[in-house]
Amino acid sequence: MEVNGFFYNQFVQMISIKMNRIIYMLFTAGLLFFSGSVKAQKEMVEEKAQIALMPRTANDSIVLRWLTSDAELLSAGIDNGYLIKRSDLENGKWSKYKEVATVKTWAKKDWDKTLNQFKDTNSKEYRYFKMAYELVINRNKYLPTDISDFSAIQMAKAQNDLMFLFSILASCNDRVSSEAMGLRWVDKTVTPGMKYKYSIELKSPKEGLTLDPTEIETETKPYQTNAQAKLTAIENEVNITLHWLIAEEPLIGYSLERSQDGGKSYTRLNSEMIMINDETDSLKRSIGTLADTMVKLYVPYVYRIVGHTLFADEVVVGTIEAMARDRTPFSSIFVPSPEPTGEKVAVIKWELTGPPRDLAGFNVLRDNSTHGTFSNKINNALLSPNITEFRDVDFSADQPNYYIIETIDTAGNMFRSNPVYLLLVDSIPPTAPVWSSATMDSNGVVTLRIKLNREKDFMGYRIQKANQADHEFSTFLETYERNDTLPKTGSDSVFTDTVTLNTLTRNIYYKVYALDFHYNQSAASKIIKVARPDIIPPVAPVLKRIVVSDSFLQLKIIPSSSEDAKNTKVWRKTPFDSTLVEYAVLSSKDTVFTDSSVETSTEYEYALQAVDSSNLVSDFSLSIAATPYDNGLRKGIENFEVVYNEDFEKVMLSWNYSFLFCKPNERVFFTVYRTSPLDSNVMESYKSFEFTGDNTSFQDDEIKSGKTYSYAVKILTDIGAESLLSETRKVAIINTKN
Repeated sequence: MEVNGFFYNQFVQMISIKMNRIIYMLFTAGLLFFSGSVKAQKEMVEEKAQIALMPRTANDSIVLRWLTSDAELLSAGIDNGYLIKRSDLENGKWSKYKEVATVKTWAKKDWDKTLNQFKDTNSKEYRYFKMAYELVINRNKYLPTDISDFSAIQMAKAQNDLMFLFSILASCNDRVSSEAMGLRWVDKTVTPGMKYKYSIELKSPKEGLTLDPTEIETETKPYQTNAQAKLTAIENEVNITLHWLIAEEPLIGYSLERSQDGGKSYTRLNSEMIMINDETDSLKRSIGTLADTMVKLYVPYVYRIVGHTLFADEVVVGTIEAMARDRTPFSSIFVPSPEPTGEKVAVIKWELTGPPRDLAGFNVLRDNSTHGTFSNKINNALLSPNITEFRDVDFSADQPNYYIIETIDTAGNMFRSNPVYLLLVDSIPPTAPVWSSATMDSNGVVTLRIKLNREKDFMGYRIQKANQADHEFSTFLETYERNDTLPKTGSDSVFTDTVTLNTLTRNIYYKVYALDFHYNQSAASKIIKVARPDIIPPVAPVLKRIVVSDSFLQLKIIPSSSEDAKNTKVWRKTPFDSTLVEYAVLSSKDTVFTDSSVETSTEYEYALQAVDSSNLVSDFSLSIAATPYDNGLRKGIENFEVVYNEDFEKVMLSWNYSFLFCKPNERVFFTVYRTSPLDSNVMESYKSFEFTGDNTSFQDDEIKSGKTYSYAVKILTDIGAESLLSETRKVAIINTKN
């Protein structure tokens, strides 16, 4: 069971997707709704490890089958066994649960005995029992041991998950394996017609594994499957595909069987059980799909879908008759365009480019558009496969005529050729179009109205435009290229065009030609002039530079050069903004803006816009960022007082200071200076402590009698800023005991 890491993980993922779908069905078929280490493709809620318990009823017994939600719980069941309890419905009341069985994994000698009894080692039963044997008896040698790094842990988890999935597969495909693994038990002590409840739990709890007992209710009655479904068949040439709605009864897989004697005997087409992919139809219902690719045309088959149950038996899902059919039409045909004609007859010819083996004949179809339905069949009866020409004497002289040759084979398959156009000889063009009106809105959308031409063979218009009346006009719209029917409003045809408004040319010019179905072009209409609205935004102002100080930022501005500019918008971005925010509005002539609402060491970004008299806004100027600098000088203390307290023999210092003097997020410290013991003219740093909001005082008890001390206080911060030294206060010490 050891496979190279990458391919091993890919294999586990492939098997897990199919098996997880099966486990999901088993745990949600009216039993439990769980999620553990196995996660179904459908969304599930994370819960405790659980055991899914399912009954199979009969008149005289009840078969119980169960699965665990993860590998750890399965391992605990193999080691400890399961305890099954039962409650009986008596006189309308449920009795207390009583222990009815302890189910354990077979001993190794029983495994070996059963394994040696197999004579056919190629049988399905032997393969699944051998798989269960390896996963239970020899499971220790397959347990992952290398968890030295993340990839090894991933490999170990994948290997552990694969062993868990294989154990489920073995128990679901072979009754003996499920009994040997301790995942199946038959209660033969039941009474026909009675109802029972069963619960299952681990025989002995395992440390670290939380498990709630699982409970189900059932009654003794003959088992009836609800797996039947209506099959549908898609009959192709090389395969027959069967579909069905997946029934409520959980099935772990399917087999496809085929009969060629009307359903008397069947041959199984797959050697192993097929775990189908999870597909849904248009109504989000789960559907199954199987296909037979070894088919012969027009040979009748009877198909039977067989479902494999959790109890290792088989149920018929449904049967259907089907046969492979010829689905390839005869397409070896080439139809050249008919020769132009001025007569009342059109000759349509075609050529066969391959042998007409199963060709039944031809139809000739006509329509007035290449996008038409070509529902007008102009031949009375199916033309013989030997005919390659048809004469149409009923085509339209006023509308276009398109032809398609349709082939029909002996199986009824149909193929249509490419449409070909009949060109009628006609040299008379339509009359020149006449304008009704032409207007342009503020978004540059031009609405053009033309008085509709009345010629019977009128096909459409070719509309041209230019920026000057004497420039060369270019075509921007040919209505017949889109469809053959013009949109109409009353007696006018209405078209739209979109033009740019950001141009120096104030007008745009249009002219139009009419064309008939023979592509004869009329003379040009008169040229019509359409004025553009004035929506050109002003030129953006220029942010020349920013003058930086410690308390303000001053913007130097070159105003917009547009004559109709009326304002200059100032946009600012702070570290708290995700983008620029409109901050101030200036006169269009202002060249300076001072921003005093700034903080030092904080970066500000500025950009400008101009607004004109039509409230059109220019692009942003190039933005400039600037940061007010910190000069490192802080406000000092106020109301400094120094007093000697004779009673306490201490010098009392007090002053005023507030957090309002501090910068945000800056720590402030008071440093007390006192005259040096060696030189009374020298002030030295004496004591320092952090400002907390209410500690604006200090007591000095390290003093001597007869001495005179001078004091001052200075502010220091954690970023190195400081205040000037406060005023000096002197005090004489008397009557101390020192």
